[in-house]
Amino acid sequence: MINNLCKKLPLKRLMIYVIALSFLPIVFVALYYSQKTQEWDGVSDQINRIHQLSETKKRKQFFNTIARNAFSDSDPLFLENHLEALTFLKKERESLEQLLQSPTFTGNEAAEKRYALLTSVSNRLEFLQSPSQNIEGVQETFCWLSHPVEIDAHDLKEVLNRLEGTRKGKPQLLITDFKCQKKTLLSGNEVFELNLKLLKREFHS
Repeated sequence: MINNLCKKLPLKRLMIYVIALSFLPIVFVALYYSQKTQEWDGVSDQINRIHQLSETKKRKQFFNTIARNAFSDSDPLFLENHLEALTFLKKERESLEQLLQSPTFTGNEAAEKRYALLTSVSNRLEFLQSPSQNIEGVQETFCWLSHPVEIDAHDLKEVLNRLEGTRKGKPQLLITDFKCQKKTLLSGNEVFELNLKLLKREFHS
């Protein structure tokens, strides 16, 4: 049957079929090689991912060790003792105090309300704190201001120094949200309205 079919086919067409069939083994080998290459690439990618995870874990452990050594003796009341105790806008407070105590002062409701605000807890930092989470000996607490406060440039520098400085007993404090907007008061004075959120991290052995 095959012989009869070959006799009926023109020679040129027969040669084309023979040549095409001769390429089939090469095609199969190429497909097999491509499949194996993809498999090895997948294995290589998996090895690289494992290596990257290992390196990331080593770096995390390294930085955690540094942080643990730096903040191992932190004061649990650091925010209350070193930040919430701050008073702001000293120059404006002193200026208003002189005005109110002046013998010639006949009364000014706006000045009196402003002085009452600046000398009360309403313009002090007051942090609210979330329930703490303990992860591998690290106690993490989210903290945020209960209300914005008004400060000047000197106050801002002092707040940042206490948050980011190396004061003894300070836990690791990471600023997660920071807003400081300039505003002009009716008196013409310029102040900053500060609002911020923190992540407090305390390390325990």
